[in-house]
Amino acid sequence: MSTTKVYPKGMRIFAPRNGAPEFVIGEMVVNLKEFSDFIKSAEAQEYYSEYNGDKQLKFTLLKGDKGPYVTVNTYKPADQPAKIVHSTPVTVDDDLPF
Repeated sequence: MSTTKVYPKGMRIFAPRNGAPEFVIGEMVVNLKEFSDFIKSAEAQEYYSEYNGDKQLKFTLLKGDKGPYVTVNTYKPADQPAKIVHSTPVTVDDDLPF
């Protein structure tokens, strides 16, 4: 996973307003033009994943000193190592003493 944080453009998260109920953790505003441009960009497409045949872009909601904020989830699973296949045939010794 990259240690560089990728912030989605056009998406703003704000701490809850004064007097907001306890269950409110913040407010989010999306500028549709900026966000649309961002999700179409090569920067965002690098982090696309697929679920049930649909492309998706995952976000991580974090708690910071000034309230909640969001980043693009940049986690990519490591490639699994190839399975080792032995090409040498295995022989069975039928002369075992038991």
